[in-house]
Amino acid sequence: MKIPVEQLSLEELIALNKRVVQRIRELHGRQTQHELAAFQVGDRVSFQSDGRLVEGLVVRVNRRTLSVRTGEASWNLPPRFVTKLPNADTVHPQRAAENLPGRWN
Repeated sequence: MKIPVEQLSLEELIALNKRVVQRIRELHGRQTQHELAAFQVGDRVSFQSDGRLVEGLVVRVNRRTLSVRTGEASWNLPPRFVTKLPNADTVHPQRAAENLPGRWN
């Protein structure tokens, strides 16, 4: 489908842009939800930080990110940056929640 953008007025272009941006956000949201569905609390995962491989434990699956606890810190990461470790035993969700700092203890 070809849209003759050269013939559209400024108002029409702005309206078209809003619709395109809305559609892109919707598609990204669906993809993120699909990626998040592969994870659950207690999964052992890895990700890259400052050029090094970091391993941690999923302590919460949020609407857009995974909360991952490592021995050093807590991270909120988009699922596209996280890899589920193969053959990793899943930790019981209650034990995973115990690893959260602050208000969740």
